[in-house]
Amino acid sequence: IKCYNESGSYGYGIYLYNNWVSTENNTFSGNVAHNCYYGFYADSVIQFTISNDEYYNNNYGVYASYSGNDVVIADSNLHDNCEGIYLQSTTATITDTNFSGNGADSLGCNSGDLGVSELAGLFVDGGSQANVRNGNFVGNGAEIGGYAIYDQDPRTAQWTITDAVECTNNDVHIYDGWIVPLGGSITATNCSVEIWNDDTGEYVALNFSAGQQGSIEVPVDTTGDDEDTVGGSDVGFEVEVH
Repeated sequence: IKCYNESGSYGYGIYLYNNWVSTENNTFSGNVAHNCYYGFYADSVIQFTISNDEYYNNNYGVYASYSGNDVVIADSNLHDNCEGIYLQSTTATITDTNFSGNGADSLGCNSGDLGVSELAGLFVDGGSQANVRNGNFVGNGAEIGGYAIYDQDPRTAQWTITDAVECTNNDVHIYDGWIVPLGGSITATNCSVEIWNDDTGEYVALNFSAGQQGSIEVPVDTTGDDEDTVGGSDVGFEVEVH
């Protein structure tokens, strides 16, 4: 799917709106959308899956707004868009999906024009939650120091790693969430990973040179009369604190 005219990128590659079409439990697979304003646009649509798709040279590769808590994006490739995946009031599971070159200079990407604070491979905004499993993040953001994942507080991003993944020439910024290596590892090159810590009231960066590969903050009730559970089957681990 190509959306283009003499004025540049415009329109929608794939457009879903709840009042127009029912897409619950359906899969969109093997699609390629480029040179669009939105490669894939979903508003108020729940329970859909994107699989083995490619989105490039769009202002937004995938844009999901008010789309419930059962959105799946798997085995896809988002590259050279202004914003790779943008989530607003949506919970998405993003598995084995690669992000590269988003925030592309060739498109003249500008966060002000898009109305977002940052250009990123994955931008988590507006009451959203991103459950990310694996995925490579290379050269996202407008320059080195741009963002692979940008989790705008008070949103949530959780990155579970079961394979070898790459974070190169972009940074990870998580306000509420975790990074947990479950048999996998991050190869970090010019990649800073920072996660908010409630105890210190500041962002804490992973120290890759010391072998640190993840971080999770577990609440502990020191009075001993309460308990809490972190994780669950959806992320592959569970910690119970008494």
